[in-house]
Amino acid sequence: MAHRLISTPLHPTDFRNEMLTVERIAKTKGISIEVQKLIHKKLVTKALNDTTTHPRTSPTKKWVRIPFLVNISFKLARILKLHNLTPAFYTLNSL
Repeated sequence: MAHRLISTPLHPTDFRNEMLTVERIAKTKGISIEVQKLIHKKLVTKALNDTTTHPRTSPTKKWVRIPFLVNISFKLARILKLHNLTPAFYTLNSL
């Protein structure tokens, strides 16, 4: 909800009303959250991402499924890590 609130252009009065609605919904659901702090943090992050060349969010991990073959797997894992890929090993043996 906070993302929608930030990304939708609203008049300041409408923004405040929408923020109060989000607070009311969170309270009804039993969620204790400081909506104003959350929105402020998201606005600052958005502003920094828009003004810098490097995004402030961390990149997601990319996984590669490879069979576990002792020495070969470890060497391949090192090479994959150089390319920001995380190996996920599996065994060739099954029950």
